[in-house]
Amino acid sequence: FLMNMLMNQNTQHVKALYEDATDVYLKATGYYIHGCAPPEGFNLPMHILNLLNVKAGGCVLDAGCGMGMMLIEMSKIRPDIKFYGITISERQFEICNELKSSYQADNVTFVLGDFHQLTNYFENQSMDAVYFNESLFHSNQYKQVLSEVYHILNHQGVLYSKDFYINRWLDKYFPFTLGNKLIKYIRKVYYYHPIMKYEMIKTIKSIGYDLKSFEQPAYIPDFQKVV
Repeated sequence: FLMNMLMNQNTQHVKALYEDATDVYLKATGYYIHGCAPPEGFNLPMHILNLLNVKAGGCVLDAGCGMGMMLIEMSKIRPDIKFYGITISERQFEICNELKSSYQADNVTFVLGDFHQLTNYFENQSMDAVYFNESLFHSNQYKQVLSEVYHILNHQGVLYSKDFYINRWLDKYFPFTLGNKLIKYIRKVYYYHPIMKYEMIKTIKSIGYDLKSFEQPAYIPDFQKVV
């Protein structure tokens, strides 16, 4: 009961954050909200699509899709795939559908909902790939989210997460390191809960996933206090 209460409270904080801040982000950074942005010339939608390696006719879910531009761009690269995006923010959902209409992205469907309950919106084994683009650790119950993903992925499905991890145990256990201060800032301002990298690896294996790779691309830190 307590864990559900804490999860619901955190979810409402995240929802309120994006209801209040989405239009501010839109003016400040455009349709993408990045803590770490890809370097100039790096095509992130193409990069993720290549990693997902989904065949024609497949289905891809962006879990925590923000304003939806990533999916719109992917849909133009791969018009032979069905794309889905889920966001908890009503304002973001509105923008998603405006973009869908503007870009005539008929192979994209947006859902207003909570990614802690993906099986309420999608059938079991209905997805060929699910990805998180700096969205997973908005959850303080990420294990539940990954378990929900496991149910909706087919047996050959792929999970991809571009998120932040704590690499140094010093940053987790000692309160005055530079890394720890950044972690505290992320948690306070963005309701974001990064974990130790080894904890993520342990968790995904315990759920039943096979770990294919763990990469650290040369993304550029782009934290901006716009709220």
